[in-house]
Amino acid sequence: MDVDWRREAAGLAGRLGEAGDLTDAAWAAAVAGTPRHVLVPRAYRQREDGGWEEVDTVESGLAYSTTTLVTELDGDGRPVSSSTKPDLMVRMLEELDVRDGHRVLEIGTGTGYNAALLANRLGDERVYSVDVDPRLVATAEKRLAEFGCRPRLAAKDGIGGWPEHGRTTGSSPRARCRAFRAPGSGRWPRAARCWWT
Repeated sequence: MDVDWRREAAGLAGRLGEAGDLTDAAWAAAVAGTPRHVLVPRAYRQREDGGWEEVDTVESGLAYSTTTLVTELDGDGRPVSSSTKPDLMVRMLEELDVRDGHRVLEIGTGTGYNAALLANRLGDERVYSVDVDPRLVATAEKRLAEFGCRPRLAAKDGIGGWPEHGRTTGSSPRARCRAFRAPGSGRWPRAARCWWT
């Protein structure tokens, strides 16, 4: 199914702005300029019986919705990976308070959608993203490249940053990090983003 993704992405940015979740014009442009359906072509929708069914995100209308898209299930049918709700993502990105010229280390690449938003806003060469799951990183890298987006990605534990590229969570006296924890998520942050100049 073909999709006019520019219209859909602009619509998503508009809805996020109308809801008060997206207030920065640079982030609105990043949302409007990022084809989410390429990064999340399929997702799982929960059925009434509690089970999950795989759906095409364009055909189901979910690609540019404001809902979390479950993208992976474990062997027991439990969600283990997702593309977070765009309204929450943009609030976290605005809270991070990045500016032109900043570099960002994202811990938790997932589908690559957030890395794409960061790269759209800052430029590919200023975005670094790590994830412990090599399969997720490889898939995100391939899908990002489909629309010419090439942030630096690596399959590694983000606890120590990315020191071989001089990127660690404490590598600069002018670094700023934010860890965001979803309610009930336990001790580990749901997501972390750091910027430095």
